[in-house]
Amino acid sequence: MNPFILTSYHSPEHFCDRENETERLLSAINNNRNVALISKRRMGKTGLLMHLERQLAMQKEQQFVYFDVLSASSLQDFVNLFANALFKSNNRNFEKLFKSFSKIFSAFKPSFSINPITGETKFNLDISNISESESSLTAIFNYIQKINKKFVIAIDEFQQITSFSENNTEALLRSHIQHINNAVFIFSGSSRKILGEMFSDKNRAFYMSSEIMYLDKIDRNSYSEFILKHFTKGNFKISENSTYFLLDLVKTHTYYVQLLCNRLYSQKKKEITEIVIAEVLSKILEENKFYFESYRKILTNFQWKVVQSIAFEGEVAEPTSKDFIEKHHLGSSSSVSTAFKSLEEKEIISFENSKYVLQDLLFSFWLSSK
Repeated sequence: MNPFILTSYHSPEHFCDRENETERLLSAINNNRNVALISKRRMGKTGLLMHLERQLAMQKEQQFVYFDVLSASSLQDFVNLFANALFKSNNRNFEKLFKSFSKIFSAFKPSFSINPITGETKFNLDISNISESESSLTAIFNYIQKINKKFVIAIDEFQQITSFSENNTEALLRSHIQHINNAVFIFSGSSRKILGEMFSDKNRAFYMSSEIMYLDKIDRNSYSEFILKHFTKGNFKISENSTYFLLDLVKTHTYYVQLLCNRLYSQKKKEITEIVIAEVLSKILEENKFYFESYRKILTNFQWKVVQSIAFEGEVAEPTSKDFIEKHHLGSSSSVSTAFKSLEEKEIISFENSKYVLQDLLFSFWLSSK
């Protein structure tokens, strides 16, 4: 088995570090503090939540409920995802659970279906309007409160609720969450700007309601040890210097480290040098060129030129500075400012450590190599 996992979570053996982050989450849970877990995309927050679930399962004291709301566009979608997650997290007898859920949601025509291929059971509520969505959400929270157990409820990509067709979702959820006494919530997401505003703006429903936790890069030395251990175990030869070269190459970004290591582990060369690492990265860029070229279709000519300029620089601290504009022939500062704002809204660039960078590191590499 390739030890460098690219999707979600497999086991503690294949999970690198995050010891401090795990302890902090466990401390928050044990002391009944809600947490807003914020990170860049693909930094490993979902894997951390799955690792947390594994730790909690060992304690056998809490029921862990996880659901991702990125696909949701309405409160109805949210409620269905919540109900499904609650159903799947319950290890009780299926028949008893079916009866229990049917009774709770009897007013909303609950139904169950089984995937013939995976065997997975899906729970659905037939909700036709906003009033029913709100009532079914109330039913879910009432159900949780009646269970003699502590719940840990992790809602991934929580910023998505701000785009729901109903404009009162934040206030509605907050009104339920603040009155429930047997559940701790982890609000996880990848939009630092939106989530930051949700939890720090005094005019928002979730203001000061949760402990803010930013998920940064994995410790460089710990990651180097992790890489060395798994390559050595797989009978590969790699030096410590080469692991640091790899980490520096992709800026210790979790997904890109895992991707590069996964590909190196799957190739035939058993000695991994800096040259081999660079060759594999080049292959990845070549394979993804059609994906990178698709960015061109969603950007104006000027936005594309700005993106190329950012990739060339690597990071930009002052986009409207005379030096940056003249160096890349970008014209007026107002046009540059508008382009940066639009690119940030499209989540193509992000503002990190007082500098603008392209969110997709591989896209940045591809552009700078052209």
